[in-house]
Amino acid sequence: MIPQSTPSTKCFVIEDLCERLKGMRRQEASSQYKVPDYLTPEWQARLAANDSLENIPNTNADVVQLNEQWREKICEWCYQVVDHFDY
Repeated sequence: MIPQSTPSTKCFVIEDLCERLKGMRRQEASSQYKVPDYLTPEWQARLAANDSLENIPNTNADVVQLNEQWREKICEWCYQVVDHFDY
């Protein structure tokens, strides 16, 4: 929450927020954050067909483990956090 103060402080907060968002967008656009579309049927079939992460070429191990079920669990957890704090 932004404390009530002078217009210059608000401008600083807005500028800081814009810079942070620009930085996040730059990171997101970099090849480091590129991931396959893990919800496609082809990708899910590859996950189901491979018992170990070593069998899936050219992928980041963290990305391989994130599938539709984990995405649902993450969403459920987010809603639980929101409900807990009454947002």
